Amino acid sequence: MLIDEGLYYAGSTLLAAYVLGTMAVAVGVRMMVAGDWTATFHFTLLPLVICTPILIAFAIVIPYICFKNLEKQSIVERLRATD
Repeated sequence: MLIDEGLYYAGSTLLAAYVLGTMAVAVGVRMMVAGDWTATFHFTLLPLVICTPILIAFAIVIPYICFKNLEKQSIVERLRATD
């Protein structure tokens, strides 16, 4: 369940990054470069594509490691730690 939640957050973050990043480039950067004949601009999603598997791996590995460390304690110790 922790991994599912991590994947949900990673997926929503990636979706927002792809959509908002594309919109920001389409509007903002192109407006800055539009009148400049000395500069060229090429839009690429390569940095986001590279970051996607890394973010998904973090969303899986970090909750797994945290849960394994938490499992080492007994239930009584975990309940006392919340007080």
